[in-house]
Amino acid sequence: MLRRAPERTHLESTWSARVPNTFYARYGKRLFDVTATAALMLALAPLYGCVWLLVRIRLGQPIYYCQDRVGLDGQRFTMLKFRTMKPDRRVGRNDFDGVERRRLDKNPHDPRHTSLGRRLRRSSLDELPQLRHVLRGEMSLVGPRPEIWDTAIRERQLGHSRERVRPGVTGLWQVDSRDSHDVAGRLHLDDEYIRTMSFRTDVRILCKTVNVVFARTGH
Repeated sequence: MLRRAPERTHLESTWSARVPNTFYARYGKRLFDVTATAALMLALAPLYGCVWLLVRIRLGQPIYYCQDRVGLDGQRFTMLKFRTMKPDRRVGRNDFDGVERRRLDKNPHDPRHTSLGRRLRRSSLDELPQLRHVLRGEMSLVGPRPEIWDTAIRERQLGHSRERVRPGVTGLWQVDSRDSHDVAGRLHLDDEYIRTMSFRTDVRILCKTVNVVFARTGH
């Protein structure tokens, strides 16, 4: 699959949080991402293969859902997930957009989802392909979730402080306010994470993520 060259935004910055000038923030976090992700990918390889096969058999092609997201420094990258919805998810009465579409994406009873897709989303197994983004340096294990590129452009939301760090596979918002749709509250949690970023914080968020996934509270 061809990778699109990174793009940057020149919109006025609205950054309000500073990345700590610590060894972990500058060097340790990336080292932790690479080593932990490599170990995770080895340990989860059988599970990854099973999910890949289930999606291929039950939903057919394409197996992955690709979506442009906002990454570090406002760069655009294409994020992968296992596909959970019907191929015609944007056709006819299922054509949702804007805030309402984003809310319905979090709804476990969204009619666009398949039965397999609902299970994958509740268990967060649809996020497994994002581990490869961590190895490529496009994402981190822990960080603010990346905004959808088209939404950020349309609503002029580029330039937030969360773009100072790599977006995360999981983050503070996912474990503390996962079911909340308050955008301002999410940005506040993103800023809080950036200000307090440390190895201890990342490990705590990863442990809480495991608890959230096993409690099946995610959508």
